[in-house]
Amino acid sequence: MLILTAISLVLLTVGSVILIRSGLKDQLKPADVALVIGSKHFTEGHPQKRLTARLDRAIDGYEKRLYKYILVSGTSTGDNELQGDIMRDYLISNGIPNHVILVDNSSADTQTSIKNAIAILDDTGLNGIFVISQYYHVPRCKLALRQGGIDSPSSAHAHCFGWNDIIAILREIPAYLKCWLTNHTETQTALATTE
Repeated sequence: MLILTAISLVLLTVGSVILIRSGLKDQLKPADVALVIGSKHFTEGHPQKRLTARLDRAIDGYEKRLYKYILVSGTSTGDNELQGDIMRDYLISNGIPNHVILVDNSSADTQTSIKNAIAILDDTGLNGIFVISQYYHVPRCKLALRQGGIDSPSSAHAHCFGWNDIIAILREIPAYLKCWLTNHTETQTALATTE
């Protein structure tokens, strides 16, 4: 039992280091659309620090002409407000023109945000996604984008760090594995049905 615990701790540590390094390494290649993944960090209709950091990073990239449009993705805040609308209002109040902001208010999780973003690209003829989230979340977002057919997604992490990142990193490792396994299983099933 002690050996199994030691192996688990080593794997968790290695996974955490890989996740952190990958998430902190921004890939600032231009794309048509920046995707800002929403979060549940709202207070009285205003984004809190973590989400504000994501939006500020989107503003910075837009000002540097890394993308033409910003897609904000989220769902209801639980207070009869929509995350995407609140994020759009924040961007507009910080100088981003309304006509370059795309809003998705029907994404309650990362996978749905990614699927909806890819569908928007398909519908509009736009190319390439530049994903913006917390550093520990970026690797899973990029994995889901690659699984959805976006070959080389660009990325930037929000400049916001805190002690609760430790819990988020530990939660993100199994979420990443689930994302990979879900797609891997779906691919194997699709291959088996075509044979």
